[in-house]
Amino acid sequence: VMPGGRSPIHPEDQALLDREAELLERIDEDMSKGASARQLLENELLVEAFEAIESRWASAMRHTSPAQVEDRENAWRVLFALDLLKDELTSYVTTGKLAAETADRLKRADGDTGDTH
Repeated sequence: VMPGGRSPIHPEDQALLDREAELLERIDEDMSKGASARQLLENELLVEAFEAIESRWASAMRHTSPAQVEDRENAWRVLFALDLLKDELTSYVTTGKLAAETADRLKRADGDTGDTH
């Protein structure tokens, strides 16, 4: 028995508590990244920059001659990279939403309306 009359935590229980703490930390991180990514995707200046890059490089690709294969491929790579960036940010948003839903389920399962920690 520990001081204060508490029993020591069994190692298996401690391992479970540690895994739960890691899960809650990951949920918080995913929610934070998702919120940040959503702010970026909704940022007017960033949206404008994405649109300008897409327009510029799509136009460059369309206005190449048949012999300008390398120029077309370079434009395609830029557009592809831009799509990858948008897709990655969108993935963070989706993961953040799923993490928030998981946090809500955990709160309800615990009967807690407060913080998940």
